[in-house]
Parts: sequence; C-alpha cells; structure tokens
Amino acid sequence: MSFAKKLLWRRTIVPEEKAKVLVLGDSHSVALKAGCDAVGLTAELLSFSGNFWHAGHIVSHRRFGLWARGAALQARITDSLKRLGRANLFGPDLVVLGSFGFHLGRIAPILGVRGHRANGEEFLADASTQFASSAVVSAYVQAFRSPHLNIMRRISQQSPMVLVTPPRFSHDSSNHQSCFDAIKAGIQAADIPCYDPCIDLFSPSGVLPAVMVTPDGVHGNADYGTMVVRRLIEKGVLPQPGGGD
Repeated sequence: MSFAKKLLWRRTIVPEEKAKVLVLGDSHSVALKAGCDAVGLTAELLSFSGNFWHAGHIVSHRRFGLWARGAALQARITDSLKRLGRANLFGPDLVVLGSFGFHLGRIAPILGVRGHRANGEEFLADASTQFASSAVVSAYVQAFRSPHLNIMRRISQQSPMVLVTPPRFSHDSSNHQSCFDAIKAGIQAADIPCYDPCIDLFSPSGVLPAVMVTPDGVHGNADYGTMVVRRLIEKGVLPQPGGGD
C-alpha cells in the first residue's frame, strides 16, 4: 500500500475535525511540536531522550499504549493521557506523528570503532579500514532497532501514524548515512508510513539547509518543523488546524 493510501484510511474512521494529534518521539519531536503550534494545530507532545528509546526503556503496553521504565518517565505518559482525556494513548481518533527509531548517535559511531567503513571509496583509500557491506549494516541496525519496529507496528495497528525521519547534516559521516538508510529501509519494508522531509522539501541528498539547523548542529529548528507540518497537512496526513478540541 502506498504512503498516501495507507494514511488516508483515518478519514473513513473519524471525522477530521475530531481527530487529535500526538507528537511522539525523541528530541527531534520538539521541532514537530513547534510546527504544530505555529500553524495552529492542537497537538500533545510526548517526548523522551533518544538514549531512553535506544536502551529499550520505552515499550508497548496493552492497557496504556506505552510504558516507560522508571517512575519519572512513566509520569510523562500518565500526564499525556490525562491531558488527552484517554485511557490508552492510541486509537483511530488520534493521529500519531512519530520521530523515533533512528537515534543514530548511539549506533553510527560504534560501527566505525574498529575501522569499519560502509563507503567503498573510503575503504579503498585507507588500507587500515575494513569494509562493512550493506548487508552487514542492515543486520547491525536490525539488532538494535527491531524492538522499535515492533512498537511502530503496534501503534500503526491502532492509530493512523506517520514516522518522520530525522534530518541529515553536512557533517554526517558516511557510516551515519548508511545506518540512516538501513533503518529507513527497514521501516518501509515493514509497511509503516515513513516520510523523509529533507528529501521531499530540500534536496536529493537530504541535507538540511544550515538556516534550519539549531545551534547544537544536530536538530532541525522550529522553521523546519513548521515546513514539515504544513507539508503533511497538504498531503492530508495531518488534520487541518482547528480540530482536535
């Protein structure tokens, strides 16, 4: 099923003016929430550090939708449930705008610790390196990210969801890009709606323009988030502003 068709099913289940939006993810979700605010789209933000996602502290839960290991983290879920007026985070009346499952800073550097390079030219240019084929990279990221795919599958079975890939930057290593590509391919192979805003909005290389990068150099800013949200509204993925009261 195509990206657009898989997402349009929500319109047959709940009237758009009654749909609610949950922005769920890691630190990249902050820009998406800022984008929702900028266009007047009411959205709840539930965000955890990529370190917690990576370490498996966020898991699926039959009753609440998600469960976080640790009282302070679980309190965020409880608070979101109260604000949304729900017993479970997910359902056909709630659109999930996700930004989790990559957390590249936790896996890309480790791939190169012993000199492995996923880029053939870099490998051939340095006799001290070892080549990491696409199959090796795919197996490597799957070992870390299969639990995240399971969470995405469960959410998408309950709520209309789109997974927004994180932006890429000019300073990213080739290993970083290879891990990104492998994770994205795994999400798409699982038939989970996945939107890559940098390729759609900026360039084939998918590199975020410097004017839309935060001072820390590893996140998109509010202007970036606003462009992403507006584009998803245009595509019919997110409801028009004014709903979700």
